[in-house]
Amino acid sequence: MTYTENTCFNGNNSTEQTTPTARNAVTLKEFLIEKNAKNMAYAFILEFDLLDDFIEFCNANADIQDVYNYCITVLLDKANL
Repeated sequence: MTYTENTCFNGNNSTEQTTPTARNAVTLKEFLIEKNAKNMAYAFILEFDLLDDFIEFCNANADIQDVYNYCITVLLDKANL
């Protein structure tokens, strides 16, 4: 694990006061899976020259408070569930 990953995962630079149990509720494996998925999404955006579209999307949806639930809703809608 890189220094940055270790620092972020362990919360060494965090100003939030959390207990080690709460801070480590996500396993390292889960953290790395999510990090890699996000990096793959970034690569897709850049590879297909979608950065301007992504910026427009972010600006249009800046008021979304819970991005995770938004993603789930969109996925379910796309899957017709």
